[in-house]
Amino acid sequence: MNIINDEYAIVLPPRCGTRWIGGKLAEFDMCDEVPPQHWWEESKRGNRKVLSMCRNPYTRLPSLFRWVYLVMTPESKDFTEWILSDEYKKYPPQAETYGDNQKNIYRYIKLENYREEFKKILGIDMGLYQGEYKDDKFDHLIDPDWMKNPEIISNYNEFEKVSFDLFGYKMIEL
Repeated sequence: MNIINDEYAIVLPPRCGTRWIGGKLAEFDMCDEVPPQHWWEESKRGNRKVLSMCRNPYTRLPSLFRWVYLVMTPESKDFTEWILSDEYKKYPPQAETYGDNQKNIYRYIKLENYREEFKKILGIDMGLYQGEYKDDKFDHLIDPDWMKNPEIISNYNEFEKVSFDLFGYKMIEL
């Protein structure tokens, strides 16, 4: 959790554009620590309203795979096999990242709407994302047809249903 000001704090869930968002907030002197701070810290919250980033679950999954591939050494180095093995289920759905504290989140900011939302809430223009953290070296591992696989979509929709419902993203129906 990062303290933005006396009114707001922000939690930055993993794989939701948080490194870039946190960095931009830091440029505006709106972080009490070097971001991103992924964890919930009730002692820091006080009476602040808590903001949280969120991301379309379908774009988050390849990002999660890239992170697992780099940091955790996945059992399968093939994205489709990794999904079919249910290895992604080792990590909670986005909407359950903070457990019981999820109920204390005042507002979710969709990654694709960050600029408008931060202007409205904090009065800052974070500018456009320029690909600072884009990593093309894993793109060849992500088969774009994974989203056409009924087994994958059905299982993933069920797993992330709480996130689709809470954040208002539409599920793919095959």
